[in-house]
This record gives sequence, structure tokens and C-alpha cells, in this order.
Amino acid sequence: MGIQDRQYYRDDPRNPYGAGISGPAAGSAVGSMRLWSVTTWLIVINVAVFVIDALLYRAGIVYVLGAVFNEGGVVDAIVSFERYEALAATGRMQGWTAMGPIQSACYFSFTKAVGSFAGVVDINLQLWRWISFQFIHANLGHIIGNMLGLYFFGPLIEQRLGRRRFLAFYLLCGIAGPIVYLFFGITGILGMSLASPMVGASAGVFGILLAAAQIAPRATVMLLFPPIPMQLRTLAIVLLVIAAYTVFTSGHNAGGEAAHLGGAALGAFLIRRPEWLNWAEGRILRLAPHRGGDDPPMRYHGWR
Repeated sequence: MGIQDRQYYRDDPRNPYGAGISGPAAGSAVGSMRLWSVTTWLIVINVAVFVIDALLYRAGIVYVLGAVFNEGGVVDAIVSFERYEALAATGRMQGWTAMGPIQSACYFSFTKAVGSFAGVVDINLQLWRWISFQFIHANLGHIIGNMLGLYFFGPLIEQRLGRRRFLAFYLLCGIAGPIVYLFFGITGILGMSLASPMVGASAGVFGILLAAAQIAPRATVMLLFPPIPMQLRTLAIVLLVIAAYTVFTSGHNAGGEAAHLGGAALGAFLIRRPEWLNWAEGRILRLAPHRGGDDPPMRYHGWR
């Protein structure tokens, strides 16, 4: 049985979670999206930002992090593409990172989003970075992987939570990523600089994946590489084990994997306690006893 044959993915007008919701939140099959669902908006915004930033980069607007040499040492700066290529050709740059102008304004790091405390307290509080980094991706493979996960599993969670609570769920899982990343970084487990940039929707997507694995644990998914069928619950466990192993062995992309753990943990929690997201819809929670059957254990009264 494929994932779309499962009951949770069938169109069902009696579905209590899809009432008043269109697009993938209206009892749609996984991956089926009508225009302007939250899942669609998220994918479109992510792709648009990636394409525009890439075009600006190739047009000659390059932000070089920790690589521009001047009399005072290494500084961050926006340079032309020609200047960037000239600097790279010198072979003198150590630990440099080049990115587009949108990525430079939106990436997350502790020193940018919070501040630095080495010797002199320097508070930045660029709070938008806690959200904006979730819409930035490092390369084509990065965005394709995240958007595929959002496309296939986002509709199920949007159906369960509704549009506004789903958006809050997604963004909060994304914020949980750098919180856990910072925890591992401050405690020395990662051994990484707190100035290291973090980008990507992975933490939010991992939150969605863990939530989907709790809603439809036995749903069968087909991996792309390699093409192996696997239960959704098994896939989630495998990815969590890989993330934890990478973090505690300081493997490749250990910081990103730490963020995955943060998003996954919050996603697994919030899907069990969706009433914590009621503020996103201005609802007042009233609990009603669960009587079994297909009805959800919670009923909500108030503004929708």
C-alpha cells in the first residue's frame, strides 16, 4: 500500500481537521496542492528568494564573510564579483564564505542575531534572522531536498492543524533549530564558531517530518536515493540517528544536524499538543472529552 492509499491522505468531507480549509489542508492526498495553500506559499517564497539571490550574485553583488583583506585585517564586505574572484585567486583567504546579498542580510549566527561576549559585550539583536534564515539556502541540492520534504509532508500537517496554526508550527520548529544549535555550540559539543552562518528550512521540515511520522507512522514512502520503500516512522528514526551521530562526532554539517534535532523535537511535541498553537488563530481553548471514532480529542470554540 502506497502512502497515498492511506486513510489520512484521502479526500474526506467528514475530516474534522480539514473543515473550512482549502488546498492541501482540505483532506488532500500528500503532495497535492492547490494554489495559495500555506505549503504552496512557503515553497514559492523559498524558490523565489533562492533564484533572486543567485541572480544578484552572478550580476556582481557578492557578500564575502571574513575574507576581504585590508590594512586592519580581515573584514566582511560586499564586493563585486570581479573583486571576489581576484581575492579568491590570491590563495590567502582562510575560512572565507561568499554569498549573495539577500543571504548576507538573512543568515543566522549567534553573533548576528544575538551578539558577542568575548571581552566586550556587543549586543546586535537582529531578531529578524531567527525567521529569515529559514528562507535562505546554500545551493541547489539544499533547496531541492528541503522543498521536496515540505511538498510531500507539509500538506498532511497543514490538514491537521489548519493554515495559521501550521504556519506557526513551521516557523517555531525553524526557530527551535538554532536554539539547539546554540546550546550545542555554547557547551562545546560542536566545536564551532558562533559566528558560523546557518541557513535553510531544514529545521522546519524536520519538525514536519516528525509530526507526520506520528500521524501516519506506517505510511510507506519511497526514498529517492537509493529508491527503497520505507515506513515513515522508520525514515524519521533513521534521520534522527544520523543527525545525533553527526552532532556528537562533530561530523560534516554538525551544526545543521543539531538544528534538525531541535526542529524535530519541537515538531514531535507540538503535534501532540496542538492547542499550544491556538494563539495563531486567536482561539480560546475549551477541552472536551474524547469519545473515540474519527473525532479529534480537542474541540475549539472562538474566532476562526
